[in-house]
Amino acid sequence: MAVIGGTFLYSGKNQGGDVIDRYYKIYEPPTSQRSGIIEANADFTLALEFYNTNDFANAALFFSKVVESNPKDMQSVLLNGVSNFEDKKYPEAKLSFSTVIADNNNLFIETAKWYLALCYVKTNEKEKAINQLQIITREDGIYSKDAGKILRKLK
Repeated sequence: MAVIGGTFLYSGKNQGGDVIDRYYKIYEPPTSQRSGIIEANADFTLALEFYNTNDFANAALFFSKVVESNPKDMQSVLLNGVSNFEDKKYPEAKLSFSTVIADNNNLFIETAKWYLALCYVKTNEKEKAINQLQIITREDGIYSKDAGKILRKLK
């Protein structure tokens, strides 16, 4: 019975499961941080420790402190978004990713676009998800193949 029940649960998860699970891997932040503000660095370091231990609620709290003191720190804006995404706080995550993309002058735009598309999938905004995934596939970056695979499953 346990094997049958386990098989049922496992197969049910795959059939009705999340379309992005197969292609999703959590963002791994670079190990160095360029901010010169000591207090912000302490908050950033603490946020990163929470992030690396999968305590995303606390990570988001401390990344938001860094962003509050330095709104141009797009790495912290992105990581705040990823933390909120992992904590299933999609509206907050979307705001962070949109901010990174709108800045248009940082190294995190490609990742922000990817996560924004994932937020749209998670919040059942199919049309927005399709549009964002099409943009990603056309740009032929690191997420383009997975974006194409998710796109095919959504259509």
